[in-house]
Formats: sequence, structure tokens, C-alpha cells
Amino acid sequence: MTRTTLDQASVGAKATITGFSAVETNFRRKLLALGVMPGAEIQVMRLAPLGDPIQIQLRGASVSLRKQEAAIIEVDLLGLNARPSVLSVTQTAVRRLYS
Repeated sequence: MTRTTLDQASVGAKATITGFSAVETNFRRKLLALGVMPGAEIQVMRLAPLGDPIQIQLRGASVSLRKQEAAIIEVDLLGLNARPSVLSVTQTAVRRLYS
């Protein structure tokens, strides 16, 4: 298993949520109300053309999250897709250059 954040996962990747990075209490409550909680298994279904938002499958429901929201969710990637996508690694590198 590879530990990363949800925004780094590629389409089709399956993962288990392990926790959240620093986040406001109100936002954490919203995530928990959606079923986004440690131990839940998810699958990345789609990315919008510019990579934001991300659609995930969670306990039989489709949930869309902004990229900045997905960056808060820590996951363990499962199976053959247990590595970050090349696109997300490239986007992260570019973001670091220009920030």
C-alpha cells in the first residue's frame, strides 16, 4: 500500500481513507456527513478536464470533491494502481515552481 492524498490518485485507483490533514472542524463534519471517514474504501471515478473536481465512488454513492478538498484526505492506495498519477505529480511540481 502506498500512502498519499486523494488528489494524487489516478482515475480508477482504489484506496482506503486513513485520515485527514489539518482541517477546520466544520469542514471535517461535512466530510463525515458524506461518509468520507477513516476506514472507508473509495474509488476515483473521473477527473474534470482541468483536474478539478474529482468524482469518487464511496459506499455506493458518487461524490465530487474540489482538488483542494481532496488534498486534505489521506489515503492508502490499493492494488495495481498503488502509485500517484504522472499528471498529478507533474501538476504538483509546477505548482511548487510557481508558488
